[in-house]
Amino acid sequence: MNPYRKGYRFERRVIEKLESEGYWVVRQAKSSFPDLVAFKGGETLLVECKVDRGYFTKREREELVELARRIGAKPILAYRNGRKIEFEEIDDGTY
Repeated sequence: MNPYRKGYRFERRVIEKLESEGYWVVRQAKSSFPDLVAFKGGETLLVECKVDRGYFTKREREELVELARRIGAKPILAYRNGRKIEFEEIDDGTY
């Protein structure tokens, strides 16, 4: 499976999980940054999806945190841990 397809399938799984938790989710087209924006009860999440947590670079973390600060959202990393989806709030650009 090519990397784009693998990432797309993972994003779809993340969307399903967030929707099951009551979020309304918008997927950015063409691998835009961040991958997903999710809304629920006045809360906004900016979600970057990574099949492998290790591919979330320092620059991506910094950009996600800065964008989230500018709009009052929570910066979230969604990644795969085996078959499980993990969500991690990125509060200072490190994890």
